[in-house]
Amino acid sequence: MSEINPGGQISWSSWPDLLAEYTWQFRIGWSLATDFYMTDLTDEICLWMPHPSASTVRRLADGTWEADWNEPSSGEQWHSSVGWLTWHLQWWLTSALAEARQEGVPERTSIRWPGTADGIRVELQRLADDWRTMLDDAGGLDPNRATVFPWPDPRPFHRLLGWANIELMKNVAEIGIVFNLAQRDLGAARTPAR
Repeated sequence: MSEINPGGQISWSSWPDLLAEYTWQFRIGWSLATDFYMTDLTDEICLWMPHPSASTVRRLADGTWEADWNEPSSGEQWHSSVGWLTWHLQWWLTSALAEARQEGVPERTSIRWPGTADGIRVELQRLADDWRTMLDDAGGLDPNRATVFPWPDPRPFHRLLGWANIELMKNVAEIGIVFNLAQRDLGAARTPAR
């Protein structure tokens, strides 16, 4: 494993404030997901396709659900279903938790979508609760220890936490866009969950 760029390291004295900021950011991002989209998810919305080439989740012969994994070519438009976006959130949060806990990061293909809107809602809530617990307990962890997920070269642990907040907000925004398009096309009235 190569060395971490020293420029990415922080002092122990700044760690509590940075960790508090990361915790606040995650709580805001997760509340946006739950307040605006997660509670109103339906199976139909999860499986609605915004485009025939959209990445989605597919039921296999054994009854489990697998996510498509297609890397678009440079400049190629990319589309996905809400089901795929929720699986993506499930995959990276499961992997980031394993990295944060210094456990083996699971293979992407081992993460199966639960198969229903209710199932993914429960799984994502469990993962968000586990992430918050990890953040609450991270004060004694070395913010500069090397992490390798989600990047090919080691980066400090604190960068993993910041990346997770960015990825969460990106996924919530993507879910929101496809969610609203699906509701429009399916004829569902938008009822905020508040």
